[in-house]
Amino acid sequence: MLLDIYKGEDLAVYKIDEPGGTDILINKYIVTTKLTREICNDSRICGIEFSGSLQTVSTRILKVLPFFSPLTFLENDAVVLNVVRAGLCFGIREALAEAYSWNQHSSLFICPKHLETDEHLHVIEKAHKTFDLPNVASLFIGDIIATGESLHKSLDSIINEAKENNCQIKNIVLITYGSINAEQILLETAKLCANLFDNFEGVEIFYLEGRFEISENELCSKSDKENCIEKELVRKAALLAPEFLQSQYEMPYYPIERYIVYDAGDRAYDPKQYINDMIQYWQNTKQLASDGISYEQLIKERFPDIIPDKFGKQNLLSLCEQHIIKLRRLLEPKVES
Repeated sequence: MLLDIYKGEDLAVYKIDEPGGTDILINKYIVTTKLTREICNDSRICGIEFSGSLQTVSTRILKVLPFFSPLTFLENDAVVLNVVRAGLCFGIREALAEAYSWNQHSSLFICPKHLETDEHLHVIEKAHKTFDLPNVASLFIGDIIATGESLHKSLDSIINEAKENNCQIKNIVLITYGSINAEQILLETAKLCANLFDNFEGVEIFYLEGRFEISENELCSKSDKENCIEKELVRKAALLAPEFLQSQYEMPYYPIERYIVYDAGDRAYDPKQYINDMIQYWQNTKQLASDGISYEQLIKERFPDIIPDKFGKQNLLSLCEQHIIKLRRLLEPKVES
């Protein structure tokens, strides 16, 4: 069940209220905006436009956070945890500065690959020296979370660092395109922090547009089994903001996008590779059409909440060809005027 707790100009916040979901350590929300809907619906959005939109939305969320959150923050206690590469896309450091006029909050960069072998957390900005947390730390995180393995390892490292240096973790704020794994990991982390740190207040999780499912096992549509990438976020069976669900009817290709974000790192920082991947994806979908799969069949498999009749009669093959042309145009050299 979604409770409407905030409505502003092009931003709505819903609180997730579920049976048995009364843990006082964690609050879960779904946030919807035009920009975050466009990211999910239109795979042509990439590069600076993609990361800039995420930063803009992160700023808006942080601005309204004090209206309904019980958590308290101080500038000098704030630490932005950037899990490389996807975490950088959200621009949380800049979003905090714009939302609260902060200047002295810290930034921490962590590469999950380091965590497989290194005993301590290492950071890019300080030439891979152990990072010094403030005496009391508020963690701000933006990330794409499917399985959540990288987030889990990162938080474990931060907690170990805090314990070893007699620091306190006060609270955690997460903004994510993510699955239910995000809150499962954060709830486990919150319980651990509550036991370890006297001043721990809790966790706020903001899902962008929905709490999505993961593309594995039965959630991969039958037609997509051969090309399905495991552990990607998908629309099917997700808990969605009503505005996002309604937005699927704006264009016929929106509800047949296979994944929510695809590879966020490439989408932001290697857009040419990302666009080529998108072209291949739509060529695979075009092949499904050539093999006899109809638009109605594909919607039923990928996003059964959608009523395909509302789009009228759609030719899947033609739809794919048109979208491939639009994607290829993005790779054409720009002529300066």
